[in-house]
Amino acid sequence: MKVIRTVTLSRKTLYEELWTLGKTKVAEKYKITAANLEKVCKDYNIPRPSNTYWGKLYAGQDISKFIIPLEESEQDNIEVPCKCIAGHEELERIRREKTVLQDDVECEEQEKEIMANRLSFLPEDEVERIIDTVFNKKKFEAGKLHFKIVQLKKDIENWKNRARQDRREYYNYSTRQYVKEPRFVADITEAGLPRLYRLLDLIFKISESLGAQITEDCCILIGKDRVRFEIIERLKKVNHEITKAEARELLKYEDEIKNGGWASKPQIRKYDYLPTGIFRIKTSDQKQIRDSDDVKLEEKTPDIFLLFYEKYFEEKQKREEYEEKERLRQESYERQQRLQERIEEEKNKLEILYKELEDYQLAIKLRDYVYQLSQLSERDEEYIQWILDKADWIDPLVNKEDSLLGKRERNINKKKETKPSNYDIWNLY
Repeated sequence: MKVIRTVTLSRKTLYEELWTLGKTKVAEKYKITAANLEKVCKDYNIPRPSNTYWGKLYAGQDISKFIIPLEESEQDNIEVPCKCIAGHEELERIRREKTVLQDDVECEEQEKEIMANRLSFLPEDEVERIIDTVFNKKKFEAGKLHFKIVQLKKDIENWKNRARQDRREYYNYSTRQYVKEPRFVADITEAGLPRLYRLLDLIFKISESLGAQITEDCCILIGKDRVRFEIIERLKKVNHEITKAEARELLKYEDEIKNGGWASKPQIRKYDYLPTGIFRIKTSDQKQIRDSDDVKLEEKTPDIFLLFYEKYFEEKQKREEYEEKERLRQESYERQQRLQERIEEEKNKLEILYKELEDYQLAIKLRDYVYQLSQLSERDEEYIQWILDKADWIDPLVNKEDSLLGKRERNINKKKETKPSNYDIWNLY
């Protein structure tokens, strides 16, 4: 069960300390976050001093008119949630302060309580499953190496053999791919590689038992979110002791210069970096856990997975925020598209209306023209009938179908019926 630590204060005590120590010092004193302290003051109607008050106080001026008295309240004692110390730091503190009177069970229960508090952003059953798993790592230490570690080990060996001189990526003709530098190889010495494999094996097996996946580049995928981490070995910087070969090269160079010749000065490094065997795990936000004097990383699986899950939650929030922005952007785009389609549809309907009106007016003109033709003494009855048929074909109120041209089409998206000419009734609109 998750337990959230609180501190109990009286309104009067909190009020007096706020006006004498200040909000920052009160928060530090009781290990309360500034946000929680501000919320408590608002909820319980506790006045806070203004910046003007502190300015006058530090200047030695009269502050009486800036003091806001505390109003009476039936509730005197209040509980404030404590600030959570960084999980792995708190676990380290518990381990350091462990005494002979404390047994392992009591210490472990305290560690579990701290971890449960820090993982409060996860469902309670998932938190319990994580805690049960990381505090029972013995079953993951035996057996064969994880297959990802076997592949990583092979990649590192190939890299060291193939790219020993330039340490650059190279082209593998058998796979027809460029081979990039394997993970961890630049940060771990040759002597530290066996321990690296054991540590990664433990991390990967625990991760998979918790439902996570291991990616091709040895990152941990929790749900949809990727947790990338580095394992780095601390190196000890010492002055470089010149080797016999370097001494010969240097002597040869000095002889050449002394005899008036020219030679390139040998490049001899000033420092050597020796392995210490001290590892640290670091995530992309620079949070890290390192070996301590008496506890190695292999014994800090609760700290490691607390770090991983906090990073996972951070990445999840970023992803969800991005997805929400993308969803809103897509919805806005689709609304604009639908609106544009409606606008285009309305324009199309207006165009059709204009064309119908123009066709109607044209049909009237054709019938008027027929009337004038019929007044002539010499008239072509066949031609007059043809014009009347075409007027009925053009007129939207009659909409007669022509034997050759079919129905009159007014949709602007459809191809026009006839080829345009210098005088084309189909082009009048």
